[in-house]
Formats: sequence, structure tokens, C-alpha cells
Amino acid sequence: MKENFVLLLIGFLMACHVEKKPNSEGLAEEDIIFEAKEIPLEPVQETYIGVLPCADCPGIRKELILTHDPGKQEGNFELKQNYIERDTATYLTKGYWKSTIGNEDSHNALLIQTYPEGQKKADNYQKITTEQIVDCGKKTTLPHDQYSYVLFKVKKPSVRINGYFRYFADAATFRKCKAKTPMIVEPIILYKYAEQVYMHQKSNPEEELYFTIEGYTEKKPTESGQTREYLTITKVLDIKPGFKCP
Repeated sequence: MKENFVLLLIGFLMACHVEKKPNSEGLAEEDIIFEAKEIPLEPVQETYIGVLPCADCPGIRKELILTHDPGKQEGNFELKQNYIERDTATYLTKGYWKSTIGNEDSHNALLIQTYPEGQKKADNYQKITTEQIVDCGKKTTLPHDQYSYVLFKVKKPSVRINGYFRYFADAATFRKCKAKTPMIVEPIILYKYAEQVYMHQKSNPEEELYFTIEGYTEKKPTESGQTREYLTITKVLDIKPGFKCP
């Protein structure tokens, strides 16, 4: 009886045994250790655009692109400059940037300092809001007419858009080709230049002029509670008075 019980127990244990099958590297499946690999984070890119005063043209379009690792306040930068209506060239400057706190006016001033390649002295930008920086040039303090030197943070990638620009009663709209409802134009970045060109070239009050622009759109609530589409113009590519959408 005992012998039968022992044989039965041995058979049961043999039936329950799981054989470890070696894999291609000679390790048993139960012995494989999964290693957690660190996934590198993508660099962060911030873009600021503004139109600054120019002595012999309607304005200097500046586009400052800051690239940095997540959590870092330093990295590489690119500065693209265009002299509007003076020439079609884009002047590109590259280099290193870092942020620092404090200047002659305030211990809390947040500065972005860019160091172009081959230069030791920084160009300075002071952050005045989460979405605006002011070009201070070689100085670290704000210029007297600081709002003429503001660059605005770009929230989305810009796309090419064709349509009709109209300025009336201190507000501008832009109606895309084949669209019935116009978008509200945000009063930032290239807005002022678009308004000036419109006022100079329009033939009749409230006339729509054909523009080709670059920009991005956002849907936001109006004061009346309705949701409307808003357009931020980041570049004016062409103006054709009298031209109609194809």
C-alpha cells in the first residue's frame, strides 16, 4: 500500500514538472530578465515671432527659435530675420542660448541670452509674460518703447492660407477661399503690417483684399459666448488687390 502511494506521488510530481526550455541564447525562459531601457525625450522647441522697427522698411520680421532638452533652460537657437519689402533674403544666425534671472532694474527679471556663433557678447530678450518676450539688444533692460520690440510665442505650426483680408472699425477678419464665415484676426505678430498694407491698397471702405499668408488658427469663445475661429498671421507672403480665389 505504501509502495503504491509512493509511486503515485512520484508520478504526480513528474507530471507537474515544467521543463525549462533554453532559448537561442542558452537561457531558460524562466531565467530571462527584462531590462528597462530609458527612452530619450524629444527636444523642446519654442518659437517667438515679432515685427520690429526698421529705419528704411515697414519692419523687420524676427523669428527666434529656441531648442532645449525638457527641463533645461539652455540650448541652441536660430534667429531668422527678414526686412519687409526691402529685400527677399532671410538672414540666419545660429548659436547657443541660456536663461538667467536679474538685471539692473529688477532681481526677478527673466532674461533669455543668445550667443551667436563667434560672438562673446549676448543679445538679450526679457520675458514679460508667458507668451511675450522683448528684444533688448545688447542691453539687459527693457527699451523705452518696449511694446515696439515684442516677440510673441507661436502656439502651433504655421500653414499657408489663401483668402480675403478686411479691416474695418478697428478689427480685422480673414475669409479663407470658399469659406462663408470669416475668421477673427488676432492683433499680434504680422497683424499691424497686414492692416497697413490693406489701408494703403484698398479702393473702397470694407473692401476685401486677396492675401496669401502663413499662420495658424484656434477656436475660442467670444464675449457673446459663441465659439469662433481666430487666425494668427505669422507671415504675409503676397497681396493681390482685385484678385479672386481660383
